[in-house]
Amino acid sequence: MMKNKKVLGILPSKDFYGKERANIEVYNLLHNNGCSLRIVANKNADKRMIAEINKFKNYKLPFPNRWRTKFKYIFYFYELFISNILLICILLKESPDVIFI
Repeated sequence: MMKNKKVLGILPSKDFYGKERANIEVYNLLHNNGCSLRIVANKNADKRMIAEINKFKNYKLPFPNRWRTKFKYIFYFYELFISNILLICILLKESPDVIFI
C-alpha cells in the first residue's frame, strides 16, 4: 500500500523521550516496507536520537530554542526564519507524497 511512496518525517524535538522513540519505530516500519524515507531532525538533538536517526537519510536543521537571554525573541525569530527557509528548500527538493510530523 505504501510501497514506493516518498515520506518526509519531521522530528524537531531535542529530547529522546517516548514520543520520539515511537516515531523512530514508525520510521523503521516505513523504511522496512519499501518507502523512500527522509528525516528532518533537530541538529541539537540528544546524542542517542541522532544515532538512531543516522540510520536513515536525514537532514539536520537548527530548530528554534527557547533561550533565557536578553535577546531571546530576536534569536528565536531568527532561527525560526532560517529553519522555515531550509524546510521549504527540502520540501521542494524531495517533493514528498506524505509528511509525517
